[in-house]
Amino acid sequence: MDLGLRGKKAIVTGATRGIGRAIVDQLAGEGADVAFCARNADEVAEVTAALRGRGVNASGAAVNVRDGDAYKAWLEKSATDLGGCDIFVANVSAGAGMDSEKNWWKNFEIDVLHTVRGCEALMEHLKKSGQGSVVIISSTNALETFAAPMAYNAMKAALITYSKQLSQFVGRQNVRVNSVSPGPIYFEGGSWEMIKGTNQKFYESTLRAIPSGRMGTPEEVARVVVFLASPASSLMTGITEKKERSMKTRNPTKDTQATVSMVWFTNSSSVSVPITQCSTKYSLGFIFSSARSLGPNISWCSSSRCNHHVSHPVPASSTPTRRRG
Repeated sequence: MDLGLRGKKAIVTGATRGIGRAIVDQLAGEGADVAFCARNADEVAEVTAALRGRGVNASGAAVNVRDGDAYKAWLEKSATDLGGCDIFVANVSAGAGMDSEKNWWKNFEIDVLHTVRGCEALMEHLKKSGQGSVVIISSTNALETFAAPMAYNAMKAALITYSKQLSQFVGRQNVRVNSVSPGPIYFEGGSWEMIKGTNQKFYESTLRAIPSGRMGTPEEVARVVVFLASPASSLMTGITEKKERSMKTRNPTKDTQATVSMVWFTNSSSVSVPITQCSTKYSLGFIFSSARSLGPNISWCSSSRCNHHVSHPVPASSTPTRRRG
């Protein structure tokens, strides 16, 4: 499948490890030119060389996104050097923490404010693209209770609201805005590797809550992000995709491997369309074409094995009420 990314210009924050690194790798693999930032200059240089080795125009810079002036200057320079910006992926996060009030300020400045500044600084470039796309990395912690109340969870929830409302605000300028909410993702040097070594009991209890018995990988999340960023998903905007290994506390359907929660916005209303893997007989194009033309007129499968996926359009008066995701 050709995603239509060859020659596109992408800017990604926090891209030397984990999900961010997988995103820039896959963008470069699809032929997109990439500019990215991270804090470690040595890691930035290493990733820049690797991306250029794939035959694309790539540049990286050591930037602390909490420094608003430096961050915005880098964004503008990157768009100028690339010759525009078609894609912006806001990936940087402060991570979780509950030790003091400082976590709330840190998560606000890094998770939320860096995203808002990035969207505002690049919006004119995205509009000029004609196919502008913003993908914001949130978390399933924003959607479900997990671990404990903390700044990370609340700020990731704020990003979902921001992405949905921004999608409506800029939609007529041909800019799409979507968010992706990964569940537990394991990679070397990541938070779950640290938890595995320091809190084995919590790590194992998390694994037991996942029917497949494993956490996701950065590459699996990156595939979703890159698809949403691409022209291949041109009908999708204002959605939140929940990418996880179907934790039992979040989805009672044990035989479902991954759940994607999609929200399509019309002029006057929205429809939440959770889709499980067993709904392969329905194409996303059909689902979203129906939602776009009929509004929230979606019926639901009553199968005992899957009561979540979209079945067919029905009259608005008979649309059932279902829980989201």
